[in-house]
Amino acid sequence: MTTFQMKKQQAGITLIEVSIGLIIAAIVAAVAFIAFQNNSRRNEVRENVTALTEIIAEAKQKFGRTSTFGSLTGTNGVDDPAVVSATIPRGIVDTGNSYGAKTTLFGSSAAGVADATATAGFATLVWGNVPANQCYDLVLALAPASTDIKVNATNVTANAAAVANGATGNSVYTSLKLDPAKATTECDALKADDGKGTISFTFNRG
Repeated sequence: MTTFQMKKQQAGITLIEVSIGLIIAAIVAAVAFIAFQNNSRRNEVRENVTALTEIIAEAKQKFGRTSTFGSLTGTNGVDDPAVVSATIPRGIVDTGNSYGAKTTLFGSSAAGVADATATAGFATLVWGNVPANQCYDLVLALAPASTDIKVNATNVTANAAAVANGATGNSVYTSLKLDPAKATTECDALKADDGKGTISFTFNRG
């Protein structure tokens, strides 16, 4: 074999080299995909935390200061004070939150039970279709603004009143003291359901 033929033979790419290249490419793609997913999740969490925080702040300003939480009906209709006052942004009223769920805001008791009296001391904001992997993030972020937070599985929650009453859910945050272990347990339980759930945030005017 001549020197020219040996050089020509050595210039080729072997099957092993191709396989190694494909494996490396697959690993890089997998890492990039995971990073993209994590970044998307963080962005969605931030978007929802911002929306929730703004709605609660608006409700405290417009209804809490005048002790009229009880006028919040939670109907999400054209006559709903939360809609009329733009406490719930028009976009969320029309198309729901980023998870595609309509939200409701109503006057309630300290336990989140609906209270129609004009002097209701609390209000409850219901946020639906929350993915299990974002549940704890929202609970943790909204804890300082809430007096109670309940997590409910989507397919066992018939309506906002059921969520508010906690008939099928459990309080994960009470009396300004977060219980991370319980919050984790309740949020993880959503994975056994359909992967999503409803969170109700109860707050006062403070």
